[in-house]
Amino acid sequence: MQTADGERYTRSGAFYVDELGYLLDGEGNLLLGEDGPVYVGGLNFTVDGSGGVRVGEELQNSNRIRVVSFEDNESLRKQGSNLYFSLVDPDAAPQPYSIRQGFLETSNVDISREMVDMLAVYRTYETNQRMITMIDETIGKAVNEIGRLR
Repeated sequence: MQTADGERYTRSGAFYVDELGYLLDGEGNLLLGEDGPVYVGGLNFTVDGSGGVRVGEELQNSNRIRVVSFEDNESLRKQGSNLYFSLVDPDAAPQPYSIRQGFLETSNVDISREMVDMLAVYRTYETNQRMITMIDETIGKAVNEIGRLR
């Protein structure tokens, strides 16, 4: 992505065509191809699996969407809601990859399963908390009542 702060990276796949015919993300940043911003002209374009952009019937080789990877994802730093910047240069595109026009990658989290697991952990925490309170009361009773001299 081309931003006011320089080149940034995104995992987002939601892009829009602006009034000049360039692909933008939701924040207005330009999507970069191998030779600069990706120009599609209008809504009559397609993107093939390798990122090649066709405007009408014509393949725009210079507008191939740039895909990169990083050997160590720890070098990425989050910036804003959907962008990352890197402390090192990216590697060549990961192989194999596939771009699918009209699709968005969804989360790999099953929210209902995660909620059930979270409730189970919470119940376990509550039980342990009650046990610690009971042990504390027992020790307090032993110190204060049993240890008294009469």
